[in-house]
Amino acid sequence: MRFRAGLVGWVLLLGTIAPVHGQTFPGTVAWRDTLQVGTTRVFVLRPFMLPRTVRVWLDDQPLDSTAYRLDAAQGVLVLADSLQGDWLVVAYRTLPLNVPPVYQLYRARSLPPAAEIPADPPRRNPSASNPPFASRLQPRGRITRGIVTGNRQDVSIASALQLELSGEVADGVTLEALLSDANVPLSPEGTTQRLREFDRIYVRLQTRSGHVQLGDYDLKLGEGTLFGMQRKLQGALLTAQLPGTGPVRRLTIRASGAVSKGIYRRQTIVPVEGVQGPYRLTGAAGEPFVLVLPGTERVYLDGQLLDRGTDYVIDYATGELTFTPRHLITAERRISVEFEYTTGSSTRSLLASQARLELGRSLPVAFLEVAALREADGRRFGETFGLTRADSLALRQAGDRLAVRSGAEQVPFDPEAPYVLYTREVRVLPDGTTDTVYVALTSAPPPGTPVYRVTFSRVGPGRGRYVRAGQTVNGIVYVYRGPGQGDYEPVRLLPAPVRHDLVGLRAGVHLGPGWTLGGIQGREAVGIIA
Repeated sequence: MRFRAGLVGWVLLLGTIAPVHGQTFPGTVAWRDTLQVGTTRVFVLRPFMLPRTVRVWLDDQPLDSTAYRLDAAQGVLVLADSLQGDWLVVAYRTLPLNVPPVYQLYRARSLPPAAEIPADPPRRNPSASNPPFASRLQPRGRITRGIVTGNRQDVSIASALQLELSGEVADGVTLEALLSDANVPLSPEGTTQRLREFDRIYVRLQTRSGHVQLGDYDLKLGEGTLFGMQRKLQGALLTAQLPGTGPVRRLTIRASGAVSKGIYRRQTIVPVEGVQGPYRLTGAAGEPFVLVLPGTERVYLDGQLLDRGTDYVIDYATGELTFTPRHLITAERRISVEFEYTTGSSTRSLLASQARLELGRSLPVAFLEVAALREADGRRFGETFGLTRADSLALRQAGDRLAVRSGAEQVPFDPEAPYVLYTREVRVLPDGTTDTVYVALTSAPPPGTPVYRVTFSRVGPGRGRYVRAGQTVNGIVYVYRGPGQGDYEPVRLLPAPVRHDLVGLRAGVHLGPGWTLGGIQGREAVGIIA
């Protein structure tokens, strides 16, 4: 393995919360509430709020209207369960109405005397009216059936089921589930800011002290830039929030064990002067055609995170990225993209855990956060790719370098072959050395001449000896140019199983809203599994 040195950084975060800007509302009253976020997600403010004046910040980060639910008439704000933070600031205006907490148009009727109430009211037959689910569990969904046909296929019947369950299954335990047996082959468009998940299947149990989710979920670990990560996974996620005792304010533990739906990659794009795109995203081993998982991309332009649909559009099926006219692309720009992709060839397991300890009942609050992650290819990696013992030995000897095997395979001569045929010859180079060269056949060779079917792989500009010379009916023709004069080699690249280990430590003191003093240390190791 090769190791990267540990990184230590001290960060001082200073911030203030901007006041509410916009239209003025004569006769209204302005309020600004600072609330501490604990185990509760429901905050009671003041009634008769003006929705257009409401501004919400969580730890100095502004929230949009999708991160919370607001009952403006009652003055109740419900924060989303997925958000984590310590301090919530809400700025708003209200109507100057002095209305009592309880008001009604009609007076409630009093109950009849106990003597007039029947002692044994008639009972209904539960089997005739009760639904097949528990009364507190609300099911909804749909079943679709259709007929599929085409000019190159027979008539077939397609059926799909999508079932959603939500409700309370026990005291303090709620269930949320999305089950489906439909395979959606469509990829969402990468032209909007928000994407709808087409194929999320999960079961989630929520309690006051945490939740468990099985199926598809999004994992986010670490808040620091040195070991922060986001992945789309399929497995199990456990989150527990334990109440503190004494000086311990809160302890939060997260654990995840899953199969990665894609392979993570960070790619640096070399921009072309005046060209907005498309720029192609490639795989870690140089695969030119990969399927990008929708919603996993994070595009940075000169270190600034861009928004999908506003700053760029992406074609997930082809991995092509195009920038909008909002940002002019020049040769001096720095472009980097983080994304996950899949080639449909192998699976990769991921184990991750995170613990956060907070000390102090009031400000200042100290915190300590530890995160660990291991991502590795499966044991059946060689069987998936059909690797032989010789290939495994080549991978061991190559270490962190690319491992290859010969791309030439001797075949009988067939003038009707659906691939290009080559012959092998030895050439003397200008420096006096010799080199074995594969030459494409243009006519039938002499009897007894060995004929080869050759697979060429792109190894990078100036690293190969062959270039693409054109395309014929049987395929693409490659021509020898000499060492360092081409981009291709007559070899096959061997995929290598990789293991990625990451450990991060973050500690600091939260001094108040917008003030945090802390430090981060991380250690990362990436290597080839022998």
